[in-house]
Amino acid sequence: MEINLRLLDVADSDVSEAVRAYLGGGMGASVRSDEQGDLRTLYLAEPLDGRLILQAAFPLKRFAAEYDKVRVFVLVAFVFLMLLAAALARFLVLKMLQPFEEIEAAAQKMAQGNSTLRLQRNVSDEFAALSHALNTMAESIESKKDELAREKRKLELIMNNTDNSIVTIDKRGMIIDCNEQFGKLFGKEAVGRHYLQLVNNLAIEDLLGSALATDAPVSRNLSASSLHGKKSFQVFGTPLKAPYNNEPNSVFFVFHDISALQVVYEKQSEFVSNASHELATPLTTIRGFTEILLGQDAPEDAGLRQKFLDIILKESERMQALLRDLLQLARLDSEEYRRSISMEALEPGEVMNKVVEEFRRRVSERDLILEIIQPRTAVTVMANTDWLKQVLVNLLENALKYTPAGGVITISCQREKQFAVFRVHNTGEGISRQDAARIFERFYRIDKARTRQIGGTGLGLSIVKFIVEIFGGRIFCESGPGEGVAFVFTVPLAGGESFTPEPSA
Repeated sequence: MEINLRLLDVADSDVSEAVRAYLGGGMGASVRSDEQGDLRTLYLAEPLDGRLILQAAFPLKRFAAEYDKVRVFVLVAFVFLMLLAAALARFLVLKMLQPFEEIEAAAQKMAQGNSTLRLQRNVSDEFAALSHALNTMAESIESKKDELAREKRKLELIMNNTDNSIVTIDKRGMIIDCNEQFGKLFGKEAVGRHYLQLVNNLAIEDLLGSALATDAPVSRNLSASSLHGKKSFQVFGTPLKAPYNNEPNSVFFVFHDISALQVVYEKQSEFVSNASHELATPLTTIRGFTEILLGQDAPEDAGLRQKFLDIILKESERMQALLRDLLQLARLDSEEYRRSISMEALEPGEVMNKVVEEFRRRVSERDLILEIIQPRTAVTVMANTDWLKQVLVNLLENALKYTPAGGVITISCQREKQFAVFRVHNTGEGISRQDAARIFERFYRIDKARTRQIGGTGLGLSIVKFIVEIFGGRIFCESGPGEGVAFVFTVPLAGGESFTPEPSA
């Protein structure tokens, strides 16, 4: 290092370090640059005896270079430390935010419906409670979803397996939802259509409007056309409300099919009407002739009086027969009575012989021929003796009434598969196919005037059909113009299978 020494007289010098050294009595120092400002020099001044000052000049070029190096190093180190601190801070922030991000992502997926997602439980204490709460909430949501799915499935099974037709209709009349039974009855593509396109009855409009206006259940009996014909329904409607809405916006309808009940009701009404009419006719006749016989103008002729009494007796017997048949039908309708009758294995040939013997005299009086054809092989049926005899008696009574003089009545029994097939045929005019289809209806008569003349009640064949069906068989009528009439019925063989032959064409 180059050092320049000089002796200065303080009186002649104005440099600051010399003045400070002289005045202070110690070393003075200052740093000055050259005229270009590129070189800096350190000046030191030390006072000597008197006014003499020893000045030493030290160039700082090397020190400046070293200083610059140190300054650059310090700056680089500072920048590095700042970057390192930023990276460390970012790492710490990300590490702290990771649980938040996981919780946020899990919450978003849960909001989208993924309730099976679970958060890790090995998190710090700050997030353990939150993770546990979210996991508990997810488990609760999953449990509720399973419960709702089960309830929905149960409701679907109930709706789709019920006999009732169920439909939900909004206030515009559009179908929102329906079950399979409704689709089968009114049309498959029902949802999204107006109900009038399927259920052509304006009474639904009244029920819909009433339920929405009153917010109360409604019901009504109505008829509507379906894919299977016209049917009768008992309709129940309940208003439904949307969530967070106090006003109903749709109605839940249940269509209970009462067509069968309506038919039964109509048949009961028809039966009561027919029974009343059938009873009223003989009663009117009896009363009329009785009043004549008891009146002041009663005929004195014994023959005429006897004729009137014979008519009264005949009408009384007819009314008695009608009441007997009505009581018989009432007993057969009673489940308790049917259970009290025991079925047993029996040979029908013996029953047929007894019935034929009972009718021999009456057949001879009518100049008719009664033939019996026994089974070619032994036949044992599962039936009740009294009921089987009742069936044969009623059919022979019917044949006896409608067979003209000189005609033939044939009763036969043959085995066919697992059934015994009985056939009661009589010669005569025969009946039409339409009458043959309705002849077993109660009080149905082909010729009402002739039936009353020969004393029929109109219930005998109904009783026969009832008993045969209780046996597990069936009965039908075969006839054609000029071919007479044949009543064919089946009775299961003892230990036989359930098979019923179809009537011949």
